[in-house]
Amino acid sequence: MNKEFDHPLFKLFKFHSPTRLVFGLGSRATLPKEVSKYGKNVLLVSDAFIKEIYSELVDILTDSGLDVELYNKIKGEPSLETVNDALSYAKEKKPDVVVGVGGGSTMDTAKIIAAKFTNEIPIEEMIGVDNVPNKAIPLILLPTTAGTGSEINRTAMLIIDGAKKWIMSENIAARVAIVDPELTVTCPPRVTAFTGMDALAHAIEGYMSVDANCIVDALALEVSRLVNKYLVRSYSNGKDIEARYYMSLAATMAGLILCSTGAVYAHSVSYTLVRYGVPHGLGVGFALPYAMEINLPVIPEKLARLAESFEVKEGGIRDKALAVISAVRRISKDVNIPKSLKDMDVPKEDLKMLAKELIEKYPRRNNPRFLTYEDATRLYEAMWNGESIIY
Repeated sequence: MNKEFDHPLFKLFKFHSPTRLVFGLGSRATLPKEVSKYGKNVLLVSDAFIKEIYSELVDILTDSGLDVELYNKIKGEPSLETVNDALSYAKEKKPDVVVGVGGGSTMDTAKIIAAKFTNEIPIEEMIGVDNVPNKAIPLILLPTTAGTGSEINRTAMLIIDGAKKWIMSENIAARVAIVDPELTVTCPPRVTAFTGMDALAHAIEGYMSVDANCIVDALALEVSRLVNKYLVRSYSNGKDIEARYYMSLAATMAGLILCSTGAVYAHSVSYTLVRYGVPHGLGVGFALPYAMEINLPVIPEKLARLAESFEVKEGGIRDKALAVISAVRRISKDVNIPKSLKDMDVPKEDLKMLAKELIEKYPRRNNPRFLTYEDATRLYEAMWNGESIIY
C-alpha cells in the first residue's frame, strides 16, 4: 500500500451480501413465483413445531402447481446426526429447490442439505471458511424468528462431537430470503427474547470487531436502535405487528453484519455453555454486556457512539459507554435473561475449565482486546456471580 494512505480511514474492507432479499408483511405469498424460477420439485424443510406455518406454505406451493415434499423433523440445534437424517430423506426426493422455513437450526440444516447435492465431500470437510467447492442447488429461506440472520448470511452451524462447528461459504447461502414478519407472530416469548438478544449481539459484536467498517457500523447503530425500541414490546405482546416488523428488520440487518465481521466473545461464551443445555440466544444475550465490558478499555469512543441508539444523552465518553452497557443489561433483564451463571446452574467448580475452553477452542482474533487465560478466568468468575468486570 502507498504509505501516503497508510491510515485506518483508507483500510481495505470487504462486505458480503450473497442473498437477494424480499421483505415485508405478507411477502410469503411470493414464494411460488420465487421457486418457479428454479424448478418444479420442492423440498420444504421445517421446524417440527410450526405446523400451521408450514402447512400454509405447502398449500401455497401446491395451489401454484408445484410438487412439494415435506421434511418436518427439525428439533433443537443441528448435529451431524440430525443433518444426515434430513439429508438421507432429501436425496430420495431429488428436489430442484430446497425451501427452509423456521428458526436458525432449520435454515442452517437446509443450507447444508442444498450444498450436499452439489458437493460430494463429507460434511466434516466443509467446516471452516470457503471449504465448499461448488454452489448449492437453489435455496430459499423464510425465518419464523427474528434473530439468527441465517436467512441472509453465508454461515451454517452444527454440533459435532459436542462442539459447535461452522461452515462459512457463499456457496451455501440462500439464493433468496423471504422475510415476512407475520411469520414471527406466533414465536413464543422465550424464543422471542433469545433470538432478539442474538440479533443485538450480532450487531454490537460485529461493531466491536476489528473487521468492522463504515457499512457495518451504520447497520449496527440502526439495529441497536430498533432492538432497544422493539424487543421488549415484541416479547411482551407477540401480536404487536409493528414490533414484530421492526425486529424482523433488525435481525435481517444484523445477519448482514455477521456476514462480514463474525462475532466476538459473547458468542464464544455461549458456545462453552452448550454442555449445560443453555440455548444459544440465552447464552449470547447473557454474555453480551460482559463482552462489551471486556472491550471498554480499548474502544471507549466506539461504545460511546452507541449512546444515541440506546437513548443515552448525557455524559462524557466513558460515562456514555457505561450507560450503553447498562442499557443492554436492562433489556436483558426486561426479557428475563438470567443475571448469572449461577442462576443457569453452571457449577462453580467448572469455571477454570470453561475459561480454558474459551481461550483454546473459541478464540477471537477479531476481538479488539487480547484475552489471556487469567482474563478469561476473571470473566467467568464475574459471570458466575452476576457482577460487573469494569476496571
